[in-house]
Amino acid sequence: ALLHELRDAYSNVVAFVRELAVQLAMLQAEEKRAKRILAVGGLLLISVCLLTVWGHLNPSMTLGAFTCLLLFDLCYIGVALVSLWVERRQRCLAYTFGYERFEVLAVFASLMLAILGVFFVLKECVERAFEPPDVTPSGLALGGLVGLVVHLVAVYSVENPAYNHVIDASTSSWLQEHVTDISESLCHHVPGLSKLLLPRLNPLALLGVSSAMCLFLASCLLDAYQSSLADITMAVLAAFVVVVTMAPMAAYCGKILLQSTPAHLVGQLDKALGEAATLDGVLELRKERTWLTGFGQLNGCLQVRVRRDASEQLVLAHVTNRLAHLVPGLTVQVYKDDWSRGLQPSASWVAPRFNPFAPPAAPSAAAASHAVAPASSASSFLAGSSSPHPSAASTAVSEANLPDLLLPASFAPPNPFTSHAGVSFMLPPPPPPPPMPPSTSSSTFHQRY
Repeated sequence: ALLHELRDAYSNVVAFVRELAVQLAMLQAEEKRAKRILAVGGLLLISVCLLTVWGHLNPSMTLGAFTCLLLFDLCYIGVALVSLWVERRQRCLAYTFGYERFEVLAVFASLMLAILGVFFVLKECVERAFEPPDVTPSGLALGGLVGLVVHLVAVYSVENPAYNHVIDASTSSWLQEHVTDISESLCHHVPGLSKLLLPRLNPLALLGVSSAMCLFLASCLLDAYQSSLADITMAVLAAFVVVVTMAPMAAYCGKILLQSTPAHLVGQLDKALGEAATLDGVLELRKERTWLTGFGQLNGCLQVRVRRDASEQLVLAHVTNRLAHLVPGLTVQVYKDDWSRGLQPSASWVAPRFNPFAPPAAPSAAAASHAVAPASSASSFLAGSSSPHPSAASTAVSEANLPDLLLPASFAPPNPFTSHAGVSFMLPPPPPPPPMPPSTSSSTFHQRY
């Protein structure tokens, strides 16, 4: 059974790699940008292998943290390929909103892998703090220079729309804010640098420069003090810079995956909904919901309740016109106010039961007797009196002739055990009727029936 499961897993992996190779071949044949992206990816792979070899020869944690940054660059290249693949895909029944969700997942996964690599670096730093290895400064500066050049080539030579949108839409990181303050002070004295340093630098480029500076400082401190604690300190500093840079972008992608409303559009959406609610014929806007399915792709749904004499098509056109510039993928459902029919209960009624002791009466008189009989019979029942005539006694209200009235099918006789203000009581039973004296009319009555 274990061999069978391993064989199935191996076949699935082989099928995935084969399909990935086919898609890459198609992209390379039809897109010129794919060739550049694959070339930069090959350069990154060679650089990662070179820095890994240097890390085995010289066990420096700062060099290991810089190698993790180049591994993130490989994921950056993968996200660029995913963006090219999404551009070629069309909407279908399975993906009605398109394939833009794959870009969000790819960016979020690459950012979380970078943060996860930081935790591995921190764990290794804690272990080496108790058992410090012998670290030499040879090759660290050269490795940092090679890695920085390759990192900047990957960031600036590859067109990555997904990461460009995340960088522009997410909040500034701690490193970006401090570098922006320094850049503003510098551009105040040298105005020519404003085009290069303002409004804010690319956070990925700042991350590469800061990691390379940590590697250079580690090399200088190791050459001066011959202590491995300097290498561990610089590695922790490089890991901290990675976390503060990746965290805002990961939070932005996480909000998109949670289908939340963009914060910068909340005020504009409230204003547009308020204008749509004042249109002629609109009574209520219900269940308004907006969310991002991809980078820059906003969708929403809305229910509009209109008057019964309003035109649904006209209201739909006006509401869509007010909200289409903010929510391109808007779905509007218009329904008329039909409360008059919706509030009427559908009750089922039973036919009146035939009573042989009831006197014959006209239809109009019968309807009048049904309307008046409950009150009079109920009062006589509570007073304990009875009528001397059989016809009057037959109209008394009891559980036997309750269906004679036009009552709903779900009607139940009242419970004698009732509660008012915490006090329970029971109505007394009615006294037995007195014996009826024999009369000619009664004998005649029984002879007729």
